[in-house]
Amino acid sequence: MKLSRTASAVGVLILAFILNLPLNAQNFGGGPPQPFTDNCIPAHERQQIELNISRSMARLGLAESILSNPPALYPFVPIAGTVWDDRFINNFVDLNTSSGIQDWDCTDFTYDGHQGHDIDLRSFGEQDVGVPVFAALDGTVVDWHDGEFDKNTSMGGQPANYVVIFHGGTHYTWYYHLRNGSIAVTNGQVLKAGTQVGLAASSGNSTGPHLHFESRFNNTFYEPSAGTCRPGTTGWVHQIPIRRDMWIEDFAMHNTNNFPDTAFFPYNPVRTGTFVRTGSFQPIGAWYIIHNQPANSTWRLRYLRPNGTLFFDSGTNPHNNATAYRYASWWVYYNLTPDIAGTWTFELSINGQVMVQAPFFVLNAGGVPVNHVPNPIGAAFDPVAPTTNDVVFCRLTIPLIADPDFDLMRNRFQWSINGAPFRDVTNAAHADAIPRGAAKPGDLLRCTVTPYDGLAFGTPVTVQALVPGGTPMRLGIQRLPANPNLQISWPTSALHYALQANSNLSTSNWSIVTNAPVVSGTNNVVTNSVQGSRFYRLIAP
Repeated sequence: MKLSRTASAVGVLILAFILNLPLNAQNFGGGPPQPFTDNCIPAHERQQIELNISRSMARLGLAESILSNPPALYPFVPIAGTVWDDRFINNFVDLNTSSGIQDWDCTDFTYDGHQGHDIDLRSFGEQDVGVPVFAALDGTVVDWHDGEFDKNTSMGGQPANYVVIFHGGTHYTWYYHLRNGSIAVTNGQVLKAGTQVGLAASSGNSTGPHLHFESRFNNTFYEPSAGTCRPGTTGWVHQIPIRRDMWIEDFAMHNTNNFPDTAFFPYNPVRTGTFVRTGSFQPIGAWYIIHNQPANSTWRLRYLRPNGTLFFDSGTNPHNNATAYRYASWWVYYNLTPDIAGTWTFELSINGQVMVQAPFFVLNAGGVPVNHVPNPIGAAFDPVAPTTNDVVFCRLTIPLIADPDFDLMRNRFQWSINGAPFRDVTNAAHADAIPRGAAKPGDLLRCTVTPYDGLAFGTPVTVQALVPGGTPMRLGIQRLPANPNLQISWPTSALHYALQANSNLSTSNWSIVTNAPVVSGTNNVVTNSVQGSRFYRLIAP
């Protein structure tokens, strides 16, 4: 523990000694989530679901057919968010048929007997906001169940909310642990890939909110990811490798000394970014979710004043993890008395590597904390140049410190096609999606995303693309004989295009033609005065 050599710091040290409150006491805890003690789909529930599927297939007139072809490839991971960013795949299929465990990459990202992919949310807070789950492929709903409690933290054999989709042949996908009341499909419904089927949660045999995504073919489960321990062709259009570096998935500062001794996941802990000077000690700390943490890791905190000088240094301390953790949540705080108002910096280092430098606010006595708008974000389509056959994701680039107050963030996704609203959803994810075929050839697809911290909206960001194909956007230009006017026409299907004019191609002075078009048959028609040599073009706004 190190203190800067200032009168106020010396006073803090003396007071701590008098009150028998040593500042270097480790107000620290956490660790990995509780281990799995059972399969997340109990045997009795799995048998009932399989019986339900058989009955549903008969009622719907559907039949399996044994095909020599392998199952269709998955074009995306079927949940809102981005894997290894705000979504963590905690468990793959266990490929070890004995009592040991082994994932497709010959490591331990699984548990004994697991038959699918477990894709985690970061907290019950995200579950409350909503994290959509999507159909991985075109198919027909053949079973679903809703109405069960959805915030389980133990594996006691509870029933879950779920959806099962049949994709033809003998190929099925199961979507498990969904949120109570969120099932958005029904038996017999034919779905396009990318259709929202529900919201992720922790119903059933579950220790925290996640999607259990299970692939079944020829009456058994299979692992779609290919690797050294699962040779053969991948089951993904673009397989995502396992992220192996140490990284922090979530982080926030807090002002409480009331944390559990063990991991706080899946609960949403206290968050704050502002502290008021009172002249007394107050807890100032942080919590974080970290992945791929090496065994015997260490941590160190530094609190820096607004001018960059050191106020407090915790020194290097052990995490006390005798083994490596692929997933762990930790909390820490110190009782401090900041000596000046302004924007401070909290620095967290793990194993000597600076992992976080987080600004926080300190106010003088009597100051009233205010809410700050979320930090800027970026957006891009995935795929970058979407076609009508793609499930299109609008993926966000969001910094670890998404909000200056460390509030639980939401993102409002507003999708439009040719200017008409298509999907408007607020979720707790770094991505959202629309179904395959939603945007037709020639359509203008747009996604506007606005971050929201529960009190204030941040700056919106928009991404758009023209879907290739459709009727070519050709301009027809005709000189009218009776007067010096031009008649310009283009297909009415190009409603999202704007007509622009320029008198000189050597310049970039294109201007919007303000004359309103008149619809004539299948064309928009504009009559424009001839004023010298003019050039025209259609352009997407």
